[in-house]
Amino acid sequence: MAWHANDGNTDGVFGDLSVNHAYADTGNGVGNGFAWWSVLLDQDYSVQQINVWNRTDGCCTDRLRDFTVSLFNHGTAVWSNVFSSTNGPLPSTTFSVGSGGGVVGNQVMVQLNREDFLHMAEVQIYGVTPAVPEPQTYAMLLAGLGALGVVARRRKACK
Repeated sequence: MAWHANDGNTDGVFGDLSVNHAYADTGNGVGNGFAWWSVLLDQDYSVQQINVWNRTDGCCTDRLRDFTVSLFNHGTAVWSNVFSSTNGPLPSTTFSVGSGGGVVGNQVMVQLNREDFLHMAEVQIYGVTPAVPEPQTYAMLLAGLGALGVVARRRKACK
């Protein structure tokens, strides 16, 4: 189940029910067509680090090898990095996103670069602060504050 990779549990033992299992399916039409996992964040964040935790129970740790981690900002890929090794990371691997300040995004995807099952114990995404709002957001905020000021002045005049 997909939610196993973001349940807050890094336990890599498959039998403990905290390991994601995605089927090998070259016909799914997502990204490069191989098995994948994705999470949509609740808002835009300045993402600085992504940790991917592997299965650790002695079976199939090589299934999490040769994979790409990508960060998207509203459907557009803004950062990606490839883990390529003959073995999967034990127990985890860390990706530094951007240089220093991070990269703004709202979706993270992990996808194999070959046909196989995708097993992961956890994906942790770290961003120090939410992303700075875009100029349109500031304009809407200022317009809202202006309208609030007009209402406050009207109430004061009515008293």
